[in-house]
Parts: sequence; C-alpha cells; structure tokens
Amino acid sequence: MHGDEGKQWWQRLSRFLGHLAHTQELTLLDPFDHLSFNYMLPVLGSKGEKWVLKVSILHDEFSREIHALKYFNGRGSTRLISANHEEGWMLIERFLPGTRLVDVLYEKQAIPIEVSVMQRL
Repeated sequence: MHGDEGKQWWQRLSRFLGHLAHTQELTLLDPFDHLSFNYMLPVLGSKGEKWVLKVSILHDEFSREIHALKYFNGRGSTRLISANHEEGWMLIERFLPGTRLVDVLYEKQAIPIEVSVMQRL
C-alpha cells in the first residue's frame, strides 16, 4: 500500500517499538491478530495500566483520528492516553474483552450496536 516507504517503515518498526517502550515506560505484549492498516499491540504502562499502542505510517487520517479521540474524550470511543502524530503513534485505553463485533455477531446484529455508539458521538 505504501511502496518503498512502507517497506522502510516495516524494517524500522522493531527498533521504533523498543524506543517507545523505553521513552514511554511501556511493556510491549504480542500484537493483536488481524492487523490491517496500522500496527497495534497491547501494552502495560509503568503502573500496570492496560493500554493499546497504535503505530502508523505518517498520514492525515492518523492525525484526524488523534484529534477525534481528544475531542470525544472517551464518549462513545476509547480514551486517548498520549500521542505523537509526528512520530506516528498513539496510546489508547484498552477495552476488555476487546472482541471485535465482526467476530461475534452477524451484520444485522452488529449494525444497531454500531449506530448506538455513533449516536453517542
């Protein structure tokens, strides 16, 4: 999707995650299954907080997501803990059990739930 830029980003990812673990005082856990556009993994904060680290190639959508999460402040969405758009990462609170609707419900069952969340936004 991102050509050579994406390949270079992928090659630097492990070192970047190590840098974030050190500077943000995080314990990195195994990444989630079913990754698509962003790299996401559960992490523990320095006091055992359960968060998710989301890392992305720099693009406008990622910046807009950070701004939206700040605006909604946990209302109908996960809460933003910390972020740095220039470096391409954000820490968000972790919802548990964290099961995706698509994994447990048929579309007809999932749509009313999604609509109720959108209405709270």
